[in-house]
Amino acid sequence: VFLISRRPPISTLGLSSAASDVYKRQINAEYMGYLFMEDKKEDNKDDSLNIKHGSASEDTDKEDDAPEKITDKVGDKENLKMENGVVREILEVGEGSSKPSAPAIATIIYKGYFTKTKEVFDTSDDKPVQVEIGHPALLEGFSIGLEGMRKNEKALITMKPKYAFKNAKPEVKIPVGFESKIEELKKKTVAYEIKLLDFNKRVDINKDRMLIKTIQKDGKG
Repeated sequence: VFLISRRPPISTLGLSSAASDVYKRQINAEYMGYLFMEDKKEDNKDDSLNIKHGSASEDTDKEDDAPEKITDKVGDKENLKMENGVVREILEVGEGSSKPSAPAIATIIYKGYFTKTKEVFDTSDDKPVQVEIGHPALLEGFSIGLEGMRKNEKALITMKPKYAFKNAKPEVKIPVGFESKIEELKKKTVAYEIKLLDFNKRVDINKDRMLIKTIQKDGKG
């Protein structure tokens, strides 16, 4: 189907012959300009329908799949809480960009001791154990330190009393020999050597530990 544009009729009622000619030429010129503008609108409309897939747009849409460059070094220390409340020192550099967060289940090997006496009060005896980050049974400083670690990283987590036994929940295991010395224990600064062997990602849907989703594999996009 072809559509032919037709110019509206020109009315010259009340004009002299000379004026009528001038008026007609003016109207014709204006109408030709109108057709030109309409043609441009149609061209622009057509262009808007042409979706171009150039390299620039492809580069923008592509995800950066390059692995994160790890700049961690043995001996690096990170202050995780104000006034050195929790300090993490890297003993062995880990791998990958993913880090666990509560309520992830972490598989670890650990040893806990008092910083002044170096007395070991808790250990996994070099055997892997699983702990839930953020669980009341863990010292707060323990969970805080674990959350920033990479897989296969070994770190020394030092925590002041506030993040150790001073504000510990009832679920926390009391070191052997301190069952009757709780007040003394609450004043202790402790340290844990922790190696993070593996972890799985979990999401606490309602933030009440009643509905937890385990992520088997990360999605894309």
